[in-house]
Amino acid sequence: MEFLGMRLILLPHVFDPRYAVSTSILVKAVRRWIARGSRPRKVLEIGCGSGAVSIAVAREAGCKVVGYDVSTSAVEAARLSARINGVENRTLFTADWSEVVREGPYDLIALNPPYLPLDPIDDLDTLWCCGSDYRTLREMFARAREASKSSTVVFTTCSSLTPATVCIEMLRALGFDPRPALYADTPLDRIWVFRASRTQP
Repeated sequence: MEFLGMRLILLPHVFDPRYAVSTSILVKAVRRWIARGSRPRKVLEIGCGSGAVSIAVAREAGCKVVGYDVSTSAVEAARLSARINGVENRTLFTADWSEVVREGPYDLIALNPPYLPLDPIDDLDTLWCCGSDYRTLREMFARAREASKSSTVVFTTCSSLTPATVCIEMLRALGFDPRPALYADTPLDRIWVFRASRTQP
């Protein structure tokens, strides 16, 4: 499929970025940050799915990008997509968190987490639902903190359905200072992209 000038391979139970605005505005926010002069040497995407964000950053910044996902299908799809977009030599996709940690720390971390505050009942639900206790959000933000350094910038999406204040509070508790970077309105919610810098060593 075509998406933001990229050709992506999708496998079963891998998030399709065409069905939500969150992926496109996350890519837009990161591209703006790079266009303003930021030149990350190493980037991490947590929950890479199809690899769209990782591939866009690898093409835009020409740097090493690591994409992590718990789904081996997502990792395989992202690897295939990286190959057909000519960034295979600048990307690493893995389902092994220890490999992510070994490759770090990172200058930029991007996340597009599932945001519906519902408990998933099957694999497809996990692409959209973070749990009624927001456990998936907590886990992904905690991983971002683990893989970051004092100068790391984190870009994450969040929906008003979550609500956004939950994301802000979680990030602040982990030592980040989230600020709104972009938003897009849908018929159901407002999707935010927050840019968060570390406030604690």
